[in-house]
Amino acid sequence: MRNPKNIVRRLNSALSKSGSNTNPSLTNLILHGPIDKRIISSDNLKILKKNEGKIRKFYNTDILPKIENLIVAMTRGGIRLSNGHEGLSGYFSKKSPEVIRRKLRASYGGQFALDEITAAALFSEERMPYEYAKWSKHSFSKGSNHMVSYRHKETESIISKLKTNFAKLTDGGEINFWDFVMDAAENNYSYLCDFRHYREKYGKKVTDMLPYDLFGVKIVEMSQKKSEENMEYLVDKGLSIDFRHFDVVDIRDHRDRNEECRPGGVHYTLKDKAFRTYPVEVQFRSIKDECFNLVGKKCSRFYEGHGKKACPDFSD
Repeated sequence: MRNPKNIVRRLNSALSKSGSNTNPSLTNLILHGPIDKRIISSDNLKILKKNEGKIRKFYNTDILPKIENLIVAMTRGGIRLSNGHEGLSGYFSKKSPEVIRRKLRASYGGQFALDEITAAALFSEERMPYEYAKWSKHSFSKGSNHMVSYRHKETESIISKLKTNFAKLTDGGEINFWDFVMDAAENNYSYLCDFRHYREKYGKKVTDMLPYDLFGVKIVEMSQKKSEENMEYLVDKGLSIDFRHFDVVDIRDHRDRNEECRPGGVHYTLKDKAFRTYPVEVQFRSIKDECFNLVGKKCSRFYEGHGKKACPDFSD
């Protein structure tokens, strides 16, 4: 850390100014990332820990009710969730990986070719570990058209991802990282509002240290043909798609991952228009993507749960 006293002073001053409004991503980076907590004042730590306790509740009460319109936009009206129900949350419930696998198996019908390992796991009778669905809640549409889920990233997962991302920083990356942290702390509202500027200035590896996927929504289209058509539409629309309550921060086209037997799809980072510092990650995937995600040969959840070593380069 260069000029450590100045950085400590500036960081604590910035955190004091933002206080209870410190954005969720920065809150999690400071509490669970590589920053030594001893350089954060006790008052700021108390505020950040209190903020952390409110983040999940806020997503549930203020962000979740808005995602119906988001899902309608992603599926071009192909799915509507809350009609006739009391609130959106009643549509979602925890599903075991066995139930999810049965859903995928029933919808598969030979729509696409699967590698031998993934096919064997999809049709296996061997029980799957529960960890896959532990923190997600799912909704299955009528028939076999869509599978929608949402999840909050747990502290354990945040710590692991931050550790992995920090280890990827190359020579000089730590200095760049500290410049980025100071910039993000002193401009609490600007990170998601000017995402591309930050990414161009500091690079993807550094900006990935702010965990923007704290709350995620996943839409799986169970018809491979329709999903491919819809993903083509989403990529063509790019940043111009109307999400009503949300602005598009970033869009990532990961469809080529399928060539490596990895789950791909089209991924968005969004921010709430009313609460600008609250990011939402949205993934639109095909049934093939979800088969790779659940039981693919590079999926650590299934194989490590049975004492088998997964491909080490899997990341999603």
